[in-house]
Formats: sequence, structure tokens, C-alpha cells
Amino acid sequence: MIERFLFSLLVLLLPAQIAIAADEGTLCFQRGDSVNVQDLKTGRIRRVATGTDPWLSPDGKQIVYTANLKGVQPDRVIKVVDLATGKSKEFKRLAGFIQSRGQWSPDGRRLALNVFPVNQPPTNQKNWKVILLDPDTGECRRLMDRGKASDEFLSSWRVDGQAVLTQDMNKLFENDLNGNILRTFEVESFMLNSASHFLLSPDGSTLVFDQMAVSDTTKGEPPIAIFAYDLQQKKLTRLTPKGLNAVSPNWWHPGREIIFHANNAKALDTPFDLYRLSLADPKPILVLRNGSDGSVALYPKK
Repeated sequence: MIERFLFSLLVLLLPAQIAIAADEGTLCFQRGDSVNVQDLKTGRIRRVATGTDPWLSPDGKQIVYTANLKGVQPDRVIKVVDLATGKSKEFKRLAGFIQSRGQWSPDGRRLALNVFPVNQPPTNQKNWKVILLDPDTGECRRLMDRGKASDEFLSSWRVDGQAVLTQDMNKLFENDLNGNILRTFEVESFMLNSASHFLLSPDGSTLVFDQMAVSDTTKGEPPIAIFAYDLQQKKLTRLTPKGLNAVSPNWWHPGREIIFHANNAKALDTPFDLYRLSLADPKPILVLRNGSDGSVALYPKK
């Protein structure tokens, strides 16, 4: 049993070193309550801020993250930190809203994020909305409004930056930047929560997302796993193995590889680790110990 465990650990660790060397760029991640970056070539890690839900800009120069405040409202605000100067800024026009989970558009010109009015406690009302924000000017606008009696949560940007995916835990919406619905996906049969993260493949044929793994009854089954759903064939395929409690997929190489965080299904109180996984050959490869909420900015190959 011990020999088998050591062999499995060796297999998991060795490909991670090869995989990291194959790409150069910057990895952004959360560790505890700190926002960090790692140079994928040198492995050097640098702490840049205190917060959660970090997201690296496509050019690797800025990070948007959620700052958690105490004793004030809003108690969560998004900030953008410049990696060269270390200076961060927040957005005064959002002062009346709780803010969370900012994401950069693929061209780095906009942010999408979740907001909730400060004067409406989340426990009493359903009014989470998604807004688009210009990080340079602070100009912002609601992406859509489908009624005060419903929550809507940010899921991801489409790879081309011309649409945003949002979900209300029953339906997934593909919205253009004016808030018009391009497509609606029925996802009520999936076991989702407000943080469930959907990715749409560049060709629009496949959804990659995390959900409760309720269809399995195997002892030690993780509560959450990552799946791919073929929209044409209506076929659901599990991507992560039963040994991992896997959460929050993001693109490493759009349409080809994802990055996600996971921990041991039998030790859910242990820290998350970051993995990458090929959709064509879904075998998790360790990227970083003790990290979560990963995003990358990769340098073009020479």
C-alpha cells in the first residue's frame, strides 16, 4: 500500500515539473488570505496583496481581487493592483454595492463582477447582479436585469470577449455585451451553487464546469468534480478523478487545457492544490502545492 502511494505521488509530481517548463508566463493564485504570483519559468513566488478571488489580467500586469473588510459596508470590494508598482485602487462608483469575483475580459479592457446593494441583506432579498466595469475610468453598467426577484451570478467571459456567461443556478445565459441573450442553457438538472463556474469552448460546442458529484455513491466520493458537457450530443463526461474534490475550472489554454484547484476527497479540511488538465487526455497534473483560484498569462511561444 505504501509503495503504491509513493509511486502515485511520484507520477503526479514529475509531470508537473515538465508541464510548468513547457509554458512561460505568470501564474496568479490565492494562498490563505494572500494574493500571489509565480513566474512559471523560475518558480519564484511573490505576495502582492491581501484578499481572495484573484484574477490576472491577460497581459500579466494587473490583478483584480476581492478585499474583505471588517466593520464597514460594503464589507467586500474589488480592487485592482498593479504588479509593477504595487499600488492598488478601488472604485468609488461601486460604494453602494457589495462586490465580488471580478474577472478580466480576454482583451484586458473591461472587468465583469458580481454586485449586491448594501441596503438589501443577501439573506432577505435576491438581487445579485452582474456589471461591466471600465477599470481605467470607473464607468460601469449593469449587464442585464431580469427582475429584482432573481439572482444572477457571473460565470465567465467567452473566449473572444464578445459575450459573458451568467447563471441563476437553474439556467445558464450567454449574453452579448449589451445584455441581450444569445443562448440559454438548461442546467437545472446539474447540482450548482452561486460560485459554479462554467467555461464555453471557443467553438461553442462544449461546457466545462464544476458541480456536485451526486450521481456517484462510491465511498470517499468528493462533493464536487469537474465535468464537460457536449451541447450537441447532450453527453456529460466527468473530467476529474474520484480521488479529488475539484473546484473552479479556468482556461490554461482555451479549449484545450484547464487549471483548477482541488484537495483530497477524504481530507476536505486540507489546503487546496492547483492542477492543470488536458480535455483530450484528462489526467490531472500538479502545478502548485497550497494554492487556489488560479489564472495565467502566458507568453507567446517563440
